[in-house]
Amino acid sequence: MALDDLTIGAGEICEACGWSARYLKTNWMRLHQEEGFPRKLPDGMRWPRQLVEDWISTGGATQCQTTEAGEARTLLTVQKRRLQQRYGGKAA
Repeated sequence: MALDDLTIGAGEICEACGWSARYLKTNWMRLHQEEGFPRKLPDGMRWPRQLVEDWISTGGATQCQTTEAGEARTLLTVQKRRLQQRYGGKAA
């Protein structure tokens, strides 16, 4: 697995979210503190890809939202579902 598969750069995040590079650079910490956006990696403007994808898939939600099907959609439920898909809900 390549490093690019594990991390995501500012350009790709901005494209996915419709933000400018300047907006992300100046607001990523506020987004983290107020909206649950993942912290960036210490090597520059890169983030853990899986965490950003999870955050985007919940609509940047930090509070419970419901989908059209009536199920709760939070970052925690998305991550739990992904773990269950990966490991099949089986304890080691």
